[in-house]
Amino acid sequence: MTNVLDANPGVARLGAVTAAMADFIDNATYENLPPVVVHEARRALVSFVGTCFAGARDPAIERIFRVLQANAAPPSFSLIGRAEKTGLSEAIFLNAASANVLDFDDTHLPTLAHLGAPIWAVVLALCEQRRISGREAILAFLLGAETACRLGAILGREHYDRGWHVTTTTGVIGAAVAAARLAALDRQSMVWAIGIAANQAAGLCRNLGSNAKSLAVGGAARDGYLAAVFAEAGIDASGAALDGPRGLIRVMSSSFMTDIAPEDLGTRWEFLGNSHKRYPLCAQLTALVEASLSLRAAPGFHVEGLHELTVSVPAALCRIADRPAPRTGRDCALSIQHAVAVTLLYGSPGLAAFGDDAASDPAIVALRAKIRVTAMGDALATAMTLVADTLDGRRHLAVGSEPGAQPMSDDDLTGKSVALVSVACPAAEAQRLITRLWDVDGVPDLGEQVAGLQCRARPGATTRQEKSRGPAVQ
Repeated sequence: MTNVLDANPGVARLGAVTAAMADFIDNATYENLPPVVVHEARRALVSFVGTCFAGARDPAIERIFRVLQANAAPPSFSLIGRAEKTGLSEAIFLNAASANVLDFDDTHLPTLAHLGAPIWAVVLALCEQRRISGREAILAFLLGAETACRLGAILGREHYDRGWHVTTTTGVIGAAVAAARLAALDRQSMVWAIGIAANQAAGLCRNLGSNAKSLAVGGAARDGYLAAVFAEAGIDASGAALDGPRGLIRVMSSSFMTDIAPEDLGTRWEFLGNSHKRYPLCAQLTALVEASLSLRAAPGFHVEGLHELTVSVPAALCRIADRPAPRTGRDCALSIQHAVAVTLLYGSPGLAAFGDDAASDPAIVALRAKIRVTAMGDALATAMTLVADTLDGRRHLAVGSEPGAQPMSDDDLTGKSVALVSVACPAAEAQRLITRLWDVDGVPDLGEQVAGLQCRARPGATTRQEKSRGPAVQ
């Protein structure tokens, strides 16, 4: 395949990708943002805060907190959903990891990147360091998110299929752009920030299903912030760190997309492909949950009478999610077999359905053993199907829609985030907190509002480790 860097005259010049992005970032204003894009940024913020609260007391986050706090700067910055404060870079790290740890955060479906965690974590933490209005925060987030989306689109699906975790490889660039914009860096320093962040881009899909995945997301947020700090201090970097020979794009992908034109930055927004999850698991498994719900409700189908269930999914999904015997909650959230089994047994899955206890639930383990996974083409748009053969000789078919085919409305997203925040706060307080976020661009100084996102966990609060299997969040 002829690649975009060699074939497209608009980006053939060395460093042209970074230059186009820097021009876009330097010239952008809140007033020129399309309202639909601004609204999607609000949606991402609402989602980010909800998932932060839900993940803030996860056992993995508790361990990460202890490690970071032992080496932290003086504690002045808020941890969302927790009572403690910590240093700035540690707060960025923890909040990003908390938002991502339960696999319930937003997903940019065209690239499979989770953008809210690494970028909003930086923006909100910096709001406590300096006076930043809601409009400035939204603009910084959108510039970082769009830069990450464009880079992910250029890298193409081959980048992900090779094993790079696109959330972290592009998220660190987005975090750097957001931090640099809030610091009002000049164009040259912005180019350096992007180049420094490109030097930190890392993260492996091999670690999906483990706690190391969220460590990488926290690291991407922190390293993006530090890239902007170093650039502001005059640390230089190559202007072609993205698209030059031995630059990020060529190192991390061998088949670049040919239809990504940096010239339309600001007029066409890749970020509008962002989506929000109804269930706390890998976004690509959502179709299987919905197909399982349909099968569960089918006339004449009873899970007790199941003989064998064949699940047909794209080969690319098989490579990361064909996990017949997940051992932990993290693993369950990335297991085709578990997603189908827990849904067939207990209905619409919530946080507890992907906890450590669920991994060893005897009924789920027995049902997972009856599930056979087959690959049917490599395109992610391929419809996912369930074929259930029962002991009485009947056959039932269910088909799952593509991810994003049933987007969450604003009310749906509010309800989800309120339920997640209610893990740590009384319901009325959770409702007030989330409602305020929808008006974020009218706030002259976000620092106080960010501090208000701290909360002590209520006794008996729901976590992913609970033994109940019912949907913790509808």
